[in-house]
Amino acid sequence: MFSEQNAVLIECAAALMQQEQISDASEALRRAAKRLNFTPTRWPKAEHVRFALMARLQLFDPNRAARISSMRHAALEAIAFFDQFQARAVGGVVDGSAVAGSSIHFECICEHPERLQDRLFELNIPAQQHETLKAGARRTWFEFTAGAFDFHLHVLTLGEHGFPPELSANASKLAKLIKQEGDGTSGF
Repeated sequence: MFSEQNAVLIECAAALMQQEQISDASEALRRAAKRLNFTPTRWPKAEHVRFALMARLQLFDPNRAARISSMRHAALEAIAFFDQFQARAVGGVVDGSAVAGSSIHFECICEHPERLQDRLFELNIPAQQHETLKAGARRTWFEFTAGAFDFHLHVLTLGEHGFPPELSANASKLAKLIKQEGDGTSGF
């Protein structure tokens, strides 16, 4: 299925995600390729790296289940505060691949980031706003700490696509994941 080089690249990327708390599998692949001095002719998919990370976490992280549960509860609470912006948790908190020290990522839909900044102010949450240009579009996100966790709130405009559905959870889906944890029926 994979070339030997890609199999090594996937494992190295998964290890980097765990050890260096990298939340983006594609970024981990790029770093792993650079570290290994590989130039793949065909890059592995990010989902393969996330699967390898999940396997590593099962083997080497005895606190994973408790950490993911705590992070999901915190994410659910944050979603409630930003419900008016169609907030949803994304990434490792949803698929269970968040490593120790990971931030909780979530997305909100808002045409004007100032409205989110106003909401953070209303909630008395000091946050840092960041902006970058990506593919010719302005990307805005806020970083803040609440309770025991750091949060990254990514701003999407109406119609913009963020994380794929399998890595995204609204309040209802996140509550189901939490319930499955309690029932012992979550996937990993």
